[in-house]
Amino acid sequence: SKRVGNKFIKCDDDNAIVKLAAAKDAIIVSNNNFKRFLSGEFKSIVEERVLMYSFIADTFMPAEDPLGKF
Repeated sequence: SKRVGNKFIKCDDDNAIVKLAAAKDAIIVSNNNFKRFLSGEFKSIVEERVLMYSFIADTFMPAEDPLGKF
């Protein structure tokens, strides 16, 4: 976000990320849950193509079961 006069302006980066993933048939690597996209045209992107991750010490650890255990 940035301040312009007395207002803060926030870019909608979530929208850009989800649209780009749809256009490029890509996976989103994020711990964001993108809740507002769970109904509508991007529902399947959020449900099927968001890969959550952790860092353990300095090691990147993507989720082993990104779609859940079952």
